[in-house]
Amino acid sequence: MKSKKGAIQGQIFIYILTLIVTSLVLVYGYRAIRNILDTSEEVLEARLMQSLRSEIEKISTDYGSVRNRNFETPGNTREVCFLNNYQACTPPSKPELAGFLETGNNVFIISSAGAVSYMQVSKIDVAGCLLCVPVSGSRFSIRLEGLGDGARISQG
Repeated sequence: MKSKKGAIQGQIFIYILTLIVTSLVLVYGYRAIRNILDTSEEVLEARLMQSLRSEIEKISTDYGSVRNRNFETPGNTREVCFLNNYQACTPPSKPELAGFLETGNNVFIISSAGAVSYMQVSKIDVAGCLLCVPVSGSRFSIRLEGLGDGARISQG
């Protein structure tokens, strides 16, 4: 009779150990998948910044050339803003960009959480002083026009 009681206690120990191991595997798996997703968002943002820089600098020296371009963004991007640095202007107040507009950067990527990524490219001319293009379905389009020494950007 003592052997049955010992067997039951052994089974309980095995069930508890199985539960702990399963929980650890699930937690580790969740963290690994979350890390992969975060990394893919960072890669998409870096690719977007490189594509924007390339397209703007390419058309900047091609006077009179006009191109419509579509860009893919990370899923958490809300809008992409371009600051006019082709001619002097006073940018409108935009809370998300407070403190960033005076840095010399002229392209800003704003996430849905309010985080801002930025970079500086060649001279940009926009109607007004600040053009913010909303992102829809992880995509946005802009119209680029070469000015010879800069680029005019408008919503596409």
